[in-house]
Amino acid sequence: SVRVTAGDLIYISGQVGFEADGSVPDEFARAIELTYAELDLGADQPLPGAPFGLIVCHNVIEYAPDMAAAMRHLAQALRPGGVLSLAFGNARHAPLNSAVVRHDLARASRELRSGSAESTNIFGTQTHVLEPSAVMSALDANALQTVAVRGIRCVTDLLEKRISEDEANFDALLALEQDMARQPEYALIGRFVQIVARKR
Repeated sequence: SVRVTAGDLIYISGQVGFEADGSVPDEFARAIELTYAELDLGADQPLPGAPFGLIVCHNVIEYAPDMAAAMRHLAQALRPGGVLSLAFGNARHAPLNSAVVRHDLARASRELRSGSAESTNIFGTQTHVLEPSAVMSALDANALQTVAVRGIRCVTDLLEKRISEDEANFDALLALEQDMARQPEYALIGRFVQIVARKR
């Protein structure tokens, strides 16, 4: 297990959450001091305070112009044995969403054949959903061993809003999401994927 102490954690993100339900695993509960870093993942600049024992990088990597360079940068900021938690938009979810929710079969077919979703512009920045296997390859290339893969919102975004937003369905939907998130065949189709990796 990972022991995180005060001052040992850097958080690079716009959202918190390790588990599908948003809870933080017990082994990270001891982290009482966060270092927040704003950095250009495309630039070759050292992270202030590095190396770190844990880097949380959720919904950030898809904004990097060069994912491989960003991964090198993050790996360099981890100490040996350190943990990187990534969460990112998943290209494998895009064809399902296009077909089931948007009813756009041509778009779903294009996304399925290309292996990637059409990029989007969020907050004036071009973003790309990522293929989980490409992210895992980039991690491996930087001496980061994947130790866990979880799906986030595997089914919720595919449901009609009258079902997904009905409070009467909340507990059942949460339980289903948590079960699906831990099963590899479903985790890899979640709208987002979380990958936890340890530096060798």
